[in-house]
Amino acid sequence: MTSHRADYQRWGNIEPVRVTMKDKYEPVAEPFDGLATYTTSYVRHNQPVRPSMKPDDSAAMSDAPLQVRRYRHHRHRHFAHKDVHN
Repeated sequence: MTSHRADYQRWGNIEPVRVTMKDKYEPVAEPFDGLATYTTSYVRHNQPVRPSMKPDDSAAMSDAPLQVRRYRHHRHRHFAHKDVHN
Protein backbone atom coordinates (compact mmCIF):
# COMPACT_ATOMS: atom_id res chain seq x y z
CA MET A 1 0.00 0.00 0.00
CA THR A 2 1.32 3.45 -0.83
CA SER A 3 1.17 6.59 1.27
CA HIS A 4 0.20 8.84 -1.67
CA ARG A 5 -3.16 9.91 -0.26
CA ALA A 6 -1.68 10.70 3.15
CA ASP A 7 1.35 12.58 1.80
CA TYR A 8 -0.38 14.63 -0.90
CA GLN A 9 -3.58 16.42 0.03
CA ARG A 10 -6.03 17.97 -2.41
CA TRP A 11 -5.74 21.72 -2.91
CA GLY A 12 -9.45 22.35 -2.95
CA ASN A 13 -11.35 24.33 -5.53
CA ILE A 14 -8.71 26.38 -7.34
CA GLU A 15 -9.57 28.04 -10.60
CA PRO A 16 -7.28 26.98 -13.46
CA VAL A 17 -5.05 29.73 -14.81
CA ARG A 18 -5.84 30.53 -18.41
CA VAL A 19 -2.87 31.45 -20.55
CA THR A 20 -3.71 33.86 -23.32
CA MET A 21 -1.75 35.88 -25.82
CA LYS A 22 -1.36 39.60 -25.44
CA ASP A 23 -3.56 41.57 -27.76
CA LYS A 24 -0.87 43.95 -28.94
CA TYR A 25 2.88 43.61 -29.55
CA GLU A 26 4.92 45.88 -27.31
CA PRO A 27 8.59 46.24 -28.33
CA VAL A 28 11.28 46.48 -25.67
CA ALA A 29 12.12 50.06 -24.70
CA GLU A 30 15.90 49.43 -24.44
CA PRO A 31 17.92 49.05 -27.63
CA PHE A 32 19.40 45.60 -28.32
CA ASP A 33 23.04 45.49 -27.16
CA GLY A 34 23.89 42.19 -28.87
CA LEU A 35 25.07 40.42 -25.73
CA ALA A 36 23.75 37.13 -24.40
CA THR A 37 22.39 36.92 -20.85
CA TYR A 38 25.22 34.66 -19.70
CA THR A 39 27.68 37.32 -20.84
CA THR A 40 25.95 40.18 -19.08
CA SER A 41 25.30 38.31 -15.80
CA TYR A 42 28.76 36.67 -15.58
CA VAL A 43 30.65 37.58 -12.41
CA ARG A 44 34.37 37.64 -13.10
CA HIS A 45 36.63 36.27 -10.39
CA ASN A 46 40.16 37.57 -10.77
CA GLN A 47 42.19 34.38 -10.63
CA PRO A 48 45.83 34.17 -11.68
CA VAL A 49 46.51 32.72 -15.11
CA ARG A 50 47.17 29.00 -14.88
CA PRO A 51 50.54 27.79 -16.19
CA SER A 52 50.45 25.84 -19.41
CA MET A 53 50.52 22.06 -19.09
CA LYS A 54 51.81 21.67 -22.62
CA PRO A 55 55.13 19.81 -22.77
CA ASP A 56 58.16 21.85 -23.66
CA ASP A 57 60.28 21.29 -26.76
CA SER A 58 63.07 19.55 -24.88
CA ALA A 59 62.13 16.04 -26.09
CA ALA A 60 64.98 14.66 -28.22
CA MET A 61 64.27 12.51 -31.24
CA SER A 62 66.59 9.61 -32.00
CA ASP A 63 67.94 8.81 -35.45
CA ALA A 64 67.89 5.07 -34.70
CA PRO A 65 65.10 3.02 -36.29
CA LEU A 66 62.26 1.91 -34.09
CA GLN A 67 62.64 -1.66 -32.84
CA VAL A 68 59.34 -3.46 -32.92
CA ARG A 69 58.83 -6.77 -31.15
CA ARG A 70 56.07 -8.84 -32.56
CA TYR A 71 54.34 -11.03 -30.04
CA ARG A 72 52.22 -13.90 -31.22
CA HIS A 73 49.12 -14.95 -29.48
CA HIS A 74 49.28 -18.48 -28.05
CA ARG A 75 46.60 -19.67 -30.48
CA HIS A 76 48.81 -18.97 -33.48
CA ARG A 77 51.13 -21.82 -32.62
CA HIS A 78 50.08 -25.43 -32.82
CA PHE A 79 51.22 -27.72 -30.04
CA ALA A 80 50.74 -31.45 -30.35
CA HIS A 81 49.10 -32.81 -27.24
CA LYS A 82 50.59 -35.86 -25.65
CA ASP A 83 48.34 -38.76 -24.94
CA VAL A 84 48.48 -39.05 -21.13
CA HIS A 85 46.01 -41.95 -20.84
CA ASN A 86 48.29 -44.66 -22.31
